[in-house]
Amino acid sequence: MNFESRNFIIDHLNIILLCADTMMKTVKIIEIYNSVLGESTFSGLPATIIRFAGCNLRCKWCDSKFTYTRGYKYFMNDIISIVRKQKHNFVLITGGEPLFQRNAKSLIRKLLRSNKHVIVETNGSFLIPRLNSEKISWIIDIKTPSSGMHKHLNLENLINSRKFDEIKCVISNKEDFDYAIKKIKLIKKVPPSSILFSTVFGEMEAKELSSLLLHSKLNYRLQLQIHKIIWQPDERKV
Repeated sequence: MNFESRNFIIDHLNIILLCADTMMKTVKIIEIYNSVLGESTFSGLPATIIRFAGCNLRCKWCDSKFTYTRGYKYFMNDIISIVRKQKHNFVLITGGEPLFQRNAKSLIRKLLRSNKHVIVETNGSFLIPRLNSEKISWIIDIKTPSSGMHKHLNLENLINSRKFDEIKCVISNKEDFDYAIKKIKLIKKVPPSSILFSTVFGEMEAKELSSLLLHSKLNYRLQLQIHKIIWQPDERKV
């Protein structure tokens, strides 16, 4: 066997091993289902929703505590097959915290290669990977003091956020609002209309938050969780 033949075989074996490794990769998922999106500027659009298991934070008012300890292992290729069958253009990856799992980035890349627009909701504590695509939108939380988790915010995520990304601020009181406004000053590229303010459900009235936004004279967006209006607030897979 000559040198070129040996290298040819080695190269192809490496490709086969890489493909096998990708096929065997798993992520831990709570549920996969179809719904209209309830939050962000994509609100109201039909999408396939992939809810990841596990989270590194414990927000006081978290509405997804069922993601902390449960979940089922899915092979990535099986997830891609499920998503393709649904035929929705948009895929929302949420949690829990997707970036808490090391294979999340690989799944996102596979979804992008499947020509899906991928929306990822993240709590902002992990450094967001830079994926060179206009078809991925990161919805980045600014955790406020009432969450008890505001010290975990990775400020680089705000500084490096792109015009395709969105910022979400969940507000329980005026202290939260003032805190969020200060952190937003780090943002350079996300347009004001993609900076979203919503209330802690059941703790603050939307009209009170509306008043704070109006008096601030800043052009940020009030966001209502429409899935909690259409269905029961604690209903799953909606």
